[in-house]
Amino acid sequence: STPVGGLFMALQKYFGETVQERKQKDRKALYELKLEEWKARLQLTEQLPQEIENSLQKDQSEEDAKKIEALLNLPRNPSLPNKQDKD
Repeated sequence: STPVGGLFMALQKYFGETVQERKQKDRKALYELKLEEWKARLQLTEQLPQEIENSLQKDQSEEDAKKIEALLNLPRNPSLPNKQDKD
């Protein structure tokens, strides 16, 4: 095991970083990648409700205008007789 350990140490010096440093570097890169992905998803999540609300308001306005138009096209109610006529 001593020759293998020596070879391993020589390789670490040759590549300029230890196994621990390499693992730590890989973990940090993975963390940063996941953090960027999380931020992108969070941004999308923050924008989505606003887009849905804007869409609903737009659709609601058009629907309300159609309802108002339909009500205006209905015939008017007949006038009610005055209450004084009944007394």
